[in-house]
Amino acid sequence: MRISRGNKGTVFVLQKQAEPRQKLLSAVSAGEGGRVADIINEVISSRQHKVRPDLEAVEGGWQLLWSSQADDHSWQDVVANGFKGLQIVKKNGKLENLVNIFPGFRLCAYGSIMSYLNPYIGNIKETH
Repeated sequence: MRISRGNKGTVFVLQKQAEPRQKLLSAVSAGEGGRVADIINEVISSRQHKVRPDLEAVEGGWQLLWSSQADDHSWQDVVANGFKGLQIVKKNGKLENLVNIFPGFRLCAYGSIMSYLNPYIGNIKETH
């Protein structure tokens, strides 16, 4: 990425080529759900030869930007669809998914995080 200033105070932000992660964020921001799944595969394949992050790199709070649902999704998934959620990954690999439906009412799902080869996969075991 490069930032350049013009002679009249104009600022340009340039890059040679969009990285797969940038393409993914752009598709999510633009609401292009149909492209997101394809770009996810591109991101995964572009990172397969890189070092796998340790659990500390995944630890913390993560805001939900996009999700897809299986055909057999639960009523909680249906209710939570369209709401911004938060996933908290703890040091011990435990997950907590939170969706605030309206003030004073939220859905929570608990699980654990596992590593299969390169990416970390969340396994939700119990819903409240």
